[in-house]
Amino acid sequence: TIEHSGLTAGGQILQASPDQLITANSLYLHHKNNINGSIGAYSDPIRFNVNEVAAHIHETTDSGIYLNSLSNVTVNFAADFEPFYDNPYLGLETLAGGDIYLDASNQSVNIAQAISAPSSLVEIIADSIVQSSSASISASNLIIEANNGYAGTELNPLLTNVSSLNFYASADVNIENSSANIDIQGDAG
Repeated sequence: TIEHSGLTAGGQILQASPDQLITANSLYLHHKNNINGSIGAYSDPIRFNVNEVAAHIHETTDSGIYLNSLSNVTVNFAADFEPFYDNPYLGLETLAGGDIYLDASNQSVNIAQAISAPSSLVEIIADSIVQSSSASISASNLIIEANNGYAGTELNPLLTNVSSLNFYASADVNIENSSANIDIQGDAG
């Protein structure tokens, strides 16, 4: 678990160097009590090799979560994170707004718990992306890139609540959206 709870505006959780790699069974990143803070940066996301990941940003504005998985990963709030967060139902969350970027190129992503970025962008890049029936993705804009596989399945589509969707996949894309209106652009094999 890595937690940033300082009051300094612009505080961030960053890697010391771009070649650093966090290796563990599970990783929980928590950022709170800050203005304009972030977990990672778009140009320098937090790099890890873990089975489960969760990240939350609370009480901040103009923040973001930027992650780079070098292994197959499950977005899941693991039981051992419980002492650090009293609302363990979201896998990735920017509560007050801010983008969420998960790059798992050449790997698989399993979304076991919700991803939420109100009024912001969620971008997921992976070989294949699956989701449990109890999880969902909520954002203003969603970009899905399943470069060598699929996103969702016919029996278990990605559940979303978004107003804009861009997808790129070499195989099928199966999405069920609960938003009343949606703009869709994409290409699937």
